[in-house]
Amino acid sequence: YTSYEKIDALGHDYVDHDGQAATCLEDGWKPYQTCTRCDYTSYEKIDALGHDYVDHDGQEATCTDAGWAAYQTCTRCDYSSYEAIPARGHDWSEWTETAAPTCLDVGRKERTCSRCGGTDTAEIAALGHMWSAWATVTEPSPEADGLEKRVCYRCNAEETHPIFWNAEADRTVQFVVSGDMHYVLHTGDTQYEIYRGDTPAIMWYSTRPLSFSVMLHGNWSANGCIVSVNGKELKPNADGTYTLPAGTDYAIVNCDPVTVAEDGSISNVCAYCGKIHPNSIWGRIVAFFHLIFHFFNRLFGR
Repeated sequence: YTSYEKIDALGHDYVDHDGQAATCLEDGWKPYQTCTRCDYTSYEKIDALGHDYVDHDGQEATCTDAGWAAYQTCTRCDYSSYEAIPARGHDWSEWTETAAPTCLDVGRKERTCSRCGGTDTAEIAALGHMWSAWATVTEPSPEADGLEKRVCYRCNAEETHPIFWNAEADRTVQFVVSGDMHYVLHTGDTQYEIYRGDTPAIMWYSTRPLSFSVMLHGNWSANGCIVSVNGKELKPNADGTYTLPAGTDYAIVNCDPVTVAEDGSISNVCAYCGKIHPNSIWGRIVAFFHLIFHFFNRLFGR
């Protein structure tokens, strides 16, 4: 006796899968099915296609440009066997001088590449003068500066330089003082006493400025005084001293009330005697004769 009862096969429970195209290097597959209940599959592989080669010629490298070896590419993918060859660089000859440098002008030099025939040029620095020692041409004197000269051994160029007189005895500066007080001018360790009507001459060298300070008798500072040169006020230095420019013929020390214009000119101070002339016909006549006297003094020398 048996109680056997047959159960029919279930059949596959299919799951559909998309296919994958083969590439040059990787396999693909066709669309296929699998079963959820068993290991059934209809998978079928598609072999990789391999590259579809295109041949390319190579290019030799030059001195300045890179080249490449012969190589292949694929029509289906981005495969390439390209390999760069670095530029070779120039094979330079030794430098050859094409233009000699001088003391002041640069020279030129050139070299050539043995491979490509290209040329390269460069400057040769100027040599600069090869000076001799300074030689005295004219000795200095109180009347004029001297002169010294040196010569270049290579190009015979000459360079001159003044030789200054080193004594302070070639120029006279006349200080014109107005007012009735007694003044003292200090120039370094030397002092000059100046009185009205007695205007001493201070000797100094024309190529250097003269610095001095104005003091009243008893060494009280004359802060209210005005120093002028060529009719214009001379401003004091930060330390209260005054510096006359080189070449000054005379300076005025004035402690009377004066009017200083915006441009620094002192219009009502006589340019020669340093006094303030009244603004009247008589004052103008006196100022005119002082001007004439001053003109002839400068013309024929003091």
